[in-house]
Amino acid sequence: MNRIIAFDLGNVIFNFDYTIAFEKLKGFSRPRNMKPIEDFLCRNFSLDFEKGLLTPREFYKEFSREFLFRASFEDFKQAWNSIFWVNHPVPVLLEKLSKTYPLYLISNINELHFENIRSKYPEIVNLFSGLVLSFRIKSIKPQKAIYASLRDVCQREYREIIYIDDRLELIEAAGRMGIVSLHFKDYASLVKDLKGIGVKI
Repeated sequence: MNRIIAFDLGNVIFNFDYTIAFEKLKGFSRPRNMKPIEDFLCRNFSLDFEKGLLTPREFYKEFSREFLFRASFEDFKQAWNSIFWVNHPVPVLLEKLSKTYPLYLISNINELHFENIRSKYPEIVNLFSGLVLSFRIKSIKPQKAIYASLRDVCQREYREIIYIDDRLELIEAAGRMGIVSLHFKDYASLVKDLKGIGVKI
């Protein structure tokens, strides 16, 4: 079987913590209590920005109206993009796997975050043969359309796709479509799970 391996990005290849951004952003806005800012950003992030229904500047303007944001778009972007750090040693595993298997990235992600990651970590992004990004295709996991897009991009049947994600509900949704799905818990467990289904590392 000619398999491909598809990786989620957040909390698999990169860890992230939104409180880093919230702490930076609340100083520019009213109310300064972090909780309403967190609720607003998470709500719109998943519904609109991740789906590519808002441009980065439209998202910034919406935030500015909601919280009387008094900083520039560049200040907003710097804070918004400050949440990620590499989940070592997963990129080393990616490099090893890429020598044998085509790798694909499938991620619920907004444009600002992806462009920042691609700019800062091109050596990681370039390991992937194809990218299935929610903001580009206007669909987020666990919607069937994003998994169908992965199938079309990699030109494989669902049963030939190995999909890795940290969110169990997304793994379960993909599994119901016939995709071989692995729940990411940590690096050691992932290596064990991949070897368990015959992946050569």
